[in-house]
Amino acid sequence: MYNNKRGMSSDKSFVGKVEEAVDDLNKVRKRKPWLFFLIVAGLFGFAALYVFEKFWGIPRLKEQISVQKEEMSELKRDRDAKANQLAPFLAFASKQFPNQTEPERLGKLLQQIEEATAQMKQIGDSLPRPRRIADGNAQTIVTLLSQAPKFSVTITYESSQRDAEGLANQLRSIFEKGGWQVKGPQPAMIILSGSQPSFQISVKEMPPSSVQRVLSELFDSLHLKRAIAKKTDIPTNELSIYVGHQ
Repeated sequence: MYNNKRGMSSDKSFVGKVEEAVDDLNKVRKRKPWLFFLIVAGLFGFAALYVFEKFWGIPRLKEQISVQKEEMSELKRDRDAKANQLAPFLAFASKQFPNQTEPERLGKLLQQIEEATAQMKQIGDSLPRPRRIADGNAQTIVTLLSQAPKFSVTITYESSQRDAEGLANQLRSIFEKGGWQVKGPQPAMIILSGSQPSFQISVKEMPPSSVQRVLSELFDSLHLKRAIAKKTDIPTNELSIYVGHQ
């Protein structure tokens, strides 16, 4: 019985406090309406913020957590994939350097790879590069060809040279763009006394100066000495171009 009365007293105390708060708020409304509306606006703002967080903020937070979990899973998959790629190198390094720690093994293996790469690059740089006329030089030759008297051109190349056919085809394209008639290119195995030429232009007789200017530009673009051979078996107004070894 005592407990029930005490509970009712607590309820009345709470209700009384609420009534007092309402009375105070009503008094504020009468005395200072602007303050009343400010308090009410604050209460509504607080309620709106609560509803906003409840129905929009929490789902958005859950979405962000889901995205972060997916990103972590992606990072784990990427880590596992890299570990699988690295496994053969680790196994090889373990055999090569059994008395070293894992970081030391990898360091020594990377050093060996870098040294091998440098050696391969050095070998590649020492190999002769395919011969080719630069685009700017090729356009200059085409312009000179279009302004010079038109000759016919026969192009042959040494079939044992890998880059000779490529250069021969480029020459055909250049002369055709300049309006000259071109035969070939065709592979040709020639036998000459002494060493075979790397590049040779032959004519029956020296052509006009405008054509000689074209040939000089051609030699310069290939970084070769200017040399034109005379052959009696070549028809008049015809050039014979042979692309030989490098």
